[in-house]
Amino acid sequence: MVLALYWPGWTWFMGLLFSLTGAALVLLAVPAWQGQIRQGEHALLQRQQESELKSALPAVPMQPVASRERKQLQAFYALLGQTRHVEQQLRTIFALAEKHHIAFRQADYKTSHHREGRYATLQIGLPVQATYPAIRRFVEDVLLAIPFASLDEIALRRETPASTVLEATLRFTVFLESDETELISTSVATEGGAP
Repeated sequence: MVLALYWPGWTWFMGLLFSLTGAALVLLAVPAWQGQIRQGEHALLQRQQESELKSALPAVPMQPVASRERKQLQAFYALLGQTRHVEQQLRTIFALAEKHHIAFRQADYKTSHHREGRYATLQIGLPVQATYPAIRRFVEDVLLAIPFASLDEIALRRETPASTVLEATLRFTVFLESDETELISTSVATEGGAP
């Protein structure tokens, strides 16, 4: 055995074996190293982009929550309609109904005073009859003409599948400045709309 170790072919063979084993280990480790290098490069690039984005954005001081809420509340009050112009708002709705050939026989009104919020609401219920496109254009025009109004409900019903005329119930809310006087009677029967 000692002679085998000193035999020149044996050392050459062992060197070759160790070299091949080392080369195989290196070849197996290279893809893992490349993956780690790519991940490191990606993380570095992402950090650079984030820092560039932060430096490009103007510094906006954080407002306290109470300050933001106060500004939002002030914006809400600035958009409220005036109580003394309620009749004008109703005339606008009725004129738009006539313009779009919306037929209705009765409108229901309900007022509410929200003392805590310091605003009032006028809810308007309109049972109407018209085609779907006419109802849609009417609703859009009401919301454009009265920016402090909201459409709270719309219910559509068709008598027969072939019918183009729909029966709809529309419920609008008009947000108004608070006024302790009565805005309008609770329910009023109004003849109006187009035939």
